[in-house]
Amino acid sequence: MQEPLHVHVSASTPAQPSSPQGRAPLSRRTFLTAAAVAAAAGAELVLPGRASAAPSRPRAAGSAQVTWSSESTASGYAPMSGTWYADPATGLAAVPYKLSQQDDIALAASGRNFGQVINIDPAKAYQSMLGVGSSMEDSTIHNLALMRPAVRTKVLRALFDPTSGAGFNITRICFGTSDFSHTTFYSYDDGPADPTLSRFSIQKDVDNHIISTLRDALRINPDLIVFGTAWSPPAWMKDNNSLIGGHLLDEHIPTLARYYRKIVQAYAEQGITIHAMTPQNEPLYAAPYPSMLVTSQQEAQLVDAMRANFAAGMLGTSDSGCSDTYRNTKAIAFHDYDGDPGAMSLLKTKYPGLDMAMTERMLWGTAGADRIARYMRRWSTTYVAWVTMLDQNRDAQQYGAPDPTPLIQNPDNRDTYWALPEYYLFAQFSKFIKRGAKRIWSDYGSAATITTVAFLNPDGTIATVVVNQTSSAQQFTLRSGQQQLIDAIPPKTAGTYVWTPSTPPATTSDAYSPIQAEAYGDASGVAVEVTADTTGGEDIGSLSNGDWAKYGNVAFGAQAATQFKARVASGAASGVSGRIEVRLDSRSSTPVGSITVENTGGWQTWTTKTADISGNLNWFTFTR
Repeated sequence: MQEPLHVHVSASTPAQPSSPQGRAPLSRRTFLTAAAVAAAAGAELVLPGRASAAPSRPRAAGSAQVTWSSESTASGYAPMSGTWYADPATGLAAVPYKLSQQDDIALAASGRNFGQVINIDPAKAYQSMLGVGSSMEDSTIHNLALMRPAVRTKVLRALFDPTSGAGFNITRICFGTSDFSHTTFYSYDDGPADPTLSRFSIQKDVDNHIISTLRDALRINPDLIVFGTAWSPPAWMKDNNSLIGGHLLDEHIPTLARYYRKIVQAYAEQGITIHAMTPQNEPLYAAPYPSMLVTSQQEAQLVDAMRANFAAGMLGTSDSGCSDTYRNTKAIAFHDYDGDPGAMSLLKTKYPGLDMAMTERMLWGTAGADRIARYMRRWSTTYVAWVTMLDQNRDAQQYGAPDPTPLIQNPDNRDTYWALPEYYLFAQFSKFIKRGAKRIWSDYGSAATITTVAFLNPDGTIATVVVNQTSSAQQFTLRSGQQQLIDAIPPKTAGTYVWTPSTPPATTSDAYSPIQAEAYGDASGVAVEVTADTTGGEDIGSLSNGDWAKYGNVAFGAQAATQFKARVASGAASGVSGRIEVRLDSRSSTPVGSITVENTGGWQTWTTKTADISGNLNWFTFTR
């Protein structure tokens, strides 16, 4: 066999128009190579009847440990329903699985396919995971403080204990107050202008139990990462002299950087390390609660000023392109309230040295679990939920009518609380994906069957989260190298499958089988999104002239390849076409083939071409 080659696919495409959300459509999907439901003899895999067991039960050798969590089957208790606040107990009584360990599944040699086939390749590794968790904002901490100490400790263990609880290992705190607060809005230097910060104090965080609660959480999980965000600096730093809205004054950029340094120092004096921070919460949104407008130019200056005041890097939200700002920023933080997670993969190709971090979004149900998987498939190193526990009156908070939180407290008996399905669904990630785990290649699947994301933990185990958003049990096959497992997951359920691979991962891709476009090893200018193609999966899109993707170690065998096929889609104007070029070993080498792509009827209207691309790429293969 000849040495495997590196295949470079580059695009020459027309500009894609903005979607109704004001962004270029992100189009490309994963083509699944097989999805047989039964063997030729007509065998059918049925949903096993399994008794739940303690999550701590050891995994048997040569098998996968299986843990499930699911939505409620009770009428009126759909995810996000306000009924959860009115009567949590009834909804929870109808939740079939709550982080319930199932019988182990024996690993078998790769062979027959059942249901949706998910291929996993540990040799293709991506970002290292930092953590999964939820916020410790004032609302949650206030409600915790109303509990007896023993009950409060029980709740904190349920959240942060890696053995008996969900194992949350990252949390976000507010520097000052946000809208989710039980008290009058405050900063750490309220009053008249104080450019020397002589009045600076975090005493209110002490008085409001924030410091003591974080200390307790750190005792339970010493590996807990704490990062912070300010909703507003002191009012006198802004043009409206208010904690609500307003613009940052340029002359106070250095002052704000010193203010942030003093926060980190003050927390350190309390025994709490602030590992990272974002310069401003949602800097382009002037909310009717503590908030501040910060331009991209101001934020770049602020990040540079913060670097001058700090000895270590920090999370950042600046995308100014400034070289100094780039060096002074560790990650780009995202809040998922608009757009598509594909924006993270697009920015990752533009700034490969920066981490992507999803730092705020509450999600619900198995659709939410799938959304978390998609964040991680788009390079996010984190998932952090927003607001952990309100009471049944949706208190304490000062704005709007929030949807259900993972924990809900009884306002008439503060020691009574309920853990909603979201608590268990988030734990399907946090409990099994260890810090430092590498996301590895896996087929995404389809919302019509199952969707997945896979990781290689530092201890060598593979952890794959499988999400069934449908109303029926779904059969599937997880395959890695020469091993596979077959299972059926119940409706509206997420499962985590953990096993130790016994064979080394494959190091090459077969040129004569479909290679998923999103399985690139390196790329520039491409974004990954869920495809609308018939077989489900993902695709890459937002392609512009000169964008490229590299696919390493493609094995061609002894025979020469004679043809190149690609699954493509384009919504380019009539008469406008683009081109996909295929090069071997180098982006600067002479193209060995190209495919021209005209309008296919839409950016998600897919067709298989055997000569040239404009638009989006789903999969490709060579013909002998």
